[in-house]
Amino acid sequence: TFSYTISGFVLDETEAVLTTKPSVSSGATVSTGAGTYSIKASGAAADNYSINYIDGMLTITKAPLKATVKDVTRSYGGTAQYSFVYEGFVNGDTQSAVSVAPTVTSTATATSPVGTYDLTLSGGQAANYEFTSYVGGKLTITKAPLKVTAKSISRFYGSDNNLSIIYEGFVNGENESALTEKPTASTNATKSSAIGTYDIIVSGGQATNYEFIGYEPGTLTVRRA
Repeated sequence: TFSYTISGFVLDETEAVLTTKPSVSSGATVSTGAGTYSIKASGAAADNYSINYIDGMLTITKAPLKATVKDVTRSYGGTAQYSFVYEGFVNGDTQSAVSVAPTVTSTATATSPVGTYDLTLSGGQAANYEFTSYVGGKLTITKAPLKVTAKSISRFYGSDNNLSIIYEGFVNGENESALTEKPTASTNATKSSAIGTYDIIVSGGQATNYEFIGYEPGTLTVRRA
């Protein structure tokens, strides 16, 4: 809403002597970006006065914007993809109006164990918006999937079974020492079992940061001594 002031009247005259009052306008519209723009007056007339105009200045400030990071889940040793909810866009603007998304920080690292951690926000840039409010979220770290397979082996009739297990899915450079209880491999074949093939079954096992997603059997082949 523009206004104006007039100075220079003589003989105690007032604005009432104007035959035409000035109009005031600016090239800026509701969708014009943040910045400074001239305000110009024009069109005034008075019988006994010549009119000079002095421009004013319209300052458009950034609109306030609230950013909220959505709660997110990732597996142990994995990475999280963060997304945001924004409140305060005007003129039909969307998330594309944000040139640099806020930075998300957490005490959790790639090696942080399973659990829930706070997410905090800071920063962010937008040509026509100022981040005035941040709402954090939660990061939930779930167990990483671990596949367990019984290794297929071959032995002679009358020999001992030498069973072993293959793991797929360890992260952060870890190995089976990260397991609190190792799975076991077993078979019905004994030293005296006849030549042939026998299933090797895997079962059990526990881990703080891993979830056993599948137990794959192997095959024991007993050959002639």
